[in-house]
Amino acid sequence: MTDQRTPVVLVCGWQEDASPIARAFQREGTSIVHYDLAEVKTGVVCRALTTTDGVRHRTRTTLLAAAPGQASDAIREDVLPLLRRLASRSRVGRIILLVPPLLDIEDLRQVISTSAITGMLGHRDGPLLDDVRIQAVLSVLGTSTWFADATSAETLAERGIDGSSHERSVASTVTNWARAADGIIALRDSQGDPALDHDPRLAAVLDRIAPGIPIAWQGSDLLPDPRDLLALLPADATSPAFPGIHDPLLASRPPLEADHGIGWLEFDAARPFHPQRLHEALDLILDGTIHARGRVWLATAPDAVLWLDAAGGGLTISAADRWLSAMSADEHDAQPPERTAMAAARWNPGHGDRHTALVLLVHDGHPERIRGALEDALLTDPELAAGHELWRTWEDPFGEWHEDPCADFPGTGAHMGAIDIDTRKEGD
Repeated sequence: MTDQRTPVVLVCGWQEDASPIARAFQREGTSIVHYDLAEVKTGVVCRALTTTDGVRHRTRTTLLAAAPGQASDAIREDVLPLLRRLASRSRVGRIILLVPPLLDIEDLRQVISTSAITGMLGHRDGPLLDDVRIQAVLSVLGTSTWFADATSAETLAERGIDGSSHERSVASTVTNWARAADGIIALRDSQGDPALDHDPRLAAVLDRIAPGIPIAWQGSDLLPDPRDLLALLPADATSPAFPGIHDPLLASRPPLEADHGIGWLEFDAARPFHPQRLHEALDLILDGTIHARGRVWLATAPDAVLWLDAAGGGLTISAADRWLSAMSADEHDAQPPERTAMAAARWNPGHGDRHTALVLLVHDGHPERIRGALEDALLTDPELAAGHELWRTWEDPFGEWHEDPCADFPGTGAHMGAIDIDTRKEGD
């Protein structure tokens, strides 16, 4: 049976790059939603809704009030009922949503997929997915700026994009745009090498963090043909959600060999990290690493599965779950069979399923230096033999991060949960 739901294309990228790409979709039956953050510091977000009727483009603007640091919440609360209203219009055949950089693309995709909306005048209550389907995530990346952004220590606020209570980094933002994509447009500026039809170093990165995803290498001074954009888009989104904390870290099967100095470093260990030595090693680990993620076993947190997520100069380690060996029998039995099967394959009589598994995308050509730093941060044989009584006495610089397990940790695949939106007022 034909899917009658309205397709939604999420377009990610810096606004100056992504806006022309979104406008290239302007054709009859397409609605384009754009949130302008130019006045966000004054507590205002401007939403522009552009519709096409024949050859005429009509744009309607709406001002949204946003408390300091809450612009991302205001946008999310506005966009979900807006998608339902647009989907109910017979003349709307596709919705293009230009995603503001301060919204995490994976969180947005999950909230669209899981939200229930109630109380909308003229609409029945129910999941948003009854009305729309995410056709694709289209990411727009600048070839001359991507590496500088992906290795930057800047936050979005420092870049002048403020309005979120969560301090997100520039590096994690541009990395996640690539990781979440179903199609990528790589914009080459006039300074690029005219002899090359693509940037080989960026291509090597994209082959590894977005393997198999179609890429259009586009001159930034040319507006792409909408037919070319549509050819990039699958019938429905094919990119998987970011791996969950217990999933294989390289499940998408990217190339493992290095290319132009870009390559994956896999690190596994069946003993915990010493907290102080790991903390001291972080700068060295981050130097030369574009992206890293994975599970961490820390000696001073024996029950917690810690999740490491790093991009550029920023890194987060947070408690995301508990090890099976720290659970009661009932809790263990309630876990997904895939997780228990993976744990059984590496179960150790002494420490159960506890382990460290990390993947790091290295760009400086010296992965063994990073591997050595990680190995030096592991417990030595005497420390391991001393056991938990000694481990509990160590100073733990990560303690405040994992004192209370966090149920919704960005990047782990944990769901944000259904949002119940009560909107009694109709209109744009």
